Amino acid sequence: MTVAGWTLDPFWLPLLAAAALLYARAWRAAAGRHPAWRLACFAAGLVIVAAATVTPLESLGNRVLWVNFTGFLAL
Repeated sequence: MTVAGWTLDPFWLPLLAAAALLYARAWRAAAGRHPAWRLACFAAGLVIVAAATVTPLESLGNRVLWVNFTGFLAL
């Protein structure tokens, strides 16, 4: 499904949400044994994966080769 260039693939959105939920739960269970920058890095990684898979970058990458390779580099 595409809405204004956004590829709302039912595969990626629940997968990203589940990864965020599981990582946040595990980080909270660790209760301060790990620095906060690890959580920030994981969240940034999820945002990059989301940007490469569900934003207009994905639909534009199907038409323009260099945008497609930019998505590959992001992943």
